[in-house]
Amino acid sequence: MTAVPAPQNPQQQTALALPASPALEPTAKGLETAKRVVTRMLPPSVSYVRDLPANALVPAEKCRAILTALEPVQPPAQGDAEHAAVVADCVLRLLGAFPARKIADQKAYRQALETLLWEYPALVCRQAIDQLTRTSAYLPNRAELANALNEANETLLKLRRLAKAHLEDGERRAKRAALPRITDADRAANKDRVSAIVAKFLNREKEAPAPAPASETHATPPRARDAGEGSAVHA
Repeated sequence: MTAVPAPQNPQQQTALALPASPALEPTAKGLETAKRVVTRMLPPSVSYVRDLPANALVPAEKCRAILTALEPVQPPAQGDAEHAAVVADCVLRLLGAFPARKIADQKAYRQALETLLWEYPALVCRQAIDQLTRTSAYLPNRAELANALNEANETLLKLRRLAKAHLEDGERRAKRAALPRITDADRAANKDRVSAIVAKFLNREKEAPAPAPASETHATPPRARDAGEGSAVHA
């Protein structure tokens, strides 16, 4: 079978070219590479990107390259000429990878594959077809293609989320590092300042005049005096 060239789509080709190290080019290396990159960006023993040491964060320029390549795309509208070329190319690549396989009804088989490929963006379609032609020994059925598409979509979405998390956490750490730090001299000065305030307060307490002593002779309360006069009258 004659090899069919990929459709000429400058925008798509630009999106697939990652200006990063080969280890961070999942769209050029296949789905298994994307999975390995995901594992490196968030090892199984780590729950959150914030728990990673600083030297384990992916540099910002590589995160931006991944985000550019994995920019979310809505499923194409039926009849979109650009995606129609992608779907046709994916089907031909899949059939060309298994030239000895005979299909009873090739038209029905192609239609079954095409309806699935129309549900996903071009990048996911290409990743799924690439994965199937790399790993499958037999021509896949519709269910196997559906699983491959879903797996590719989930992996690339997770990779995009991790790239965004690495980028945001790197920016957060950079802002935190730029904040003024309290030195030992600052701590000593603050301690002296607090000590001075406390000493001033204690001195003020000492210098305050003592309260006047209470008089030893107390005037008889009016009510008690009235009660005494009444007793004298009745005596």
